[in-house]
Amino acid sequence: MLDGPAAMEPVDPGFVADLRTALAVWRRSPWIPVAACCCCSGSPLQDVFGYSNELVFVLTLPAMIVGVAWPGVERLWYLRAFRGERLRIRETRRFVGTYFWRHAILGLVVSLPVGILYASCTHSTPPWVGSGSSRWSSWSTSR
Repeated sequence: MLDGPAAMEPVDPGFVADLRTALAVWRRSPWIPVAACCCCSGSPLQDVFGYSNELVFVLTLPAMIVGVAWPGVERLWYLRAFRGERLRIRETRRFVGTYFWRHAILGLVVSLPVGILYASCTHSTPPWVGSGSSRWSSWSTSR
C-alpha cells in the first residue's frame, strides 16, 4: 500500500475553475475561439444556404475538412497554452493532416456498424436494393 502524496487522487477543481483557466488562455491565445468558430462553420452554412449551392459547398469544404480534425488540434492547442507554450501555424497544418485521418478512420469504424444496425432495425429496404416487385408482395396484398 502506498502512502503519501503519490497515492492521493487529484482533486477536480470544478467547472468554474476550468472556465477561469480557459478564459485566461483565451486572453493569451485569442485565436483559439476564432479558429473554433471558423472550423465548425462549414456544415451550418450549408444548412442555411442549401446543399445544392455549389459555391457554398466549394467555400465551406476546407472548413468541413478542418472541422473533422479540429477536436484533436484544439485539444493540443489548449494543452500547449496551459503549459505556456505556443502552437505555430506550420504545426497546426501538420496536426490537421494527422488528426483528419485519425478522426476520419474512427468515424468510419464507428459509423459502419452503427449504420448496419440502424438499417437492420428499421426493417426498410436499403436504397441499393431495387424497387421491383417480389413474389411476397402479391401474397401480402391478396390477404
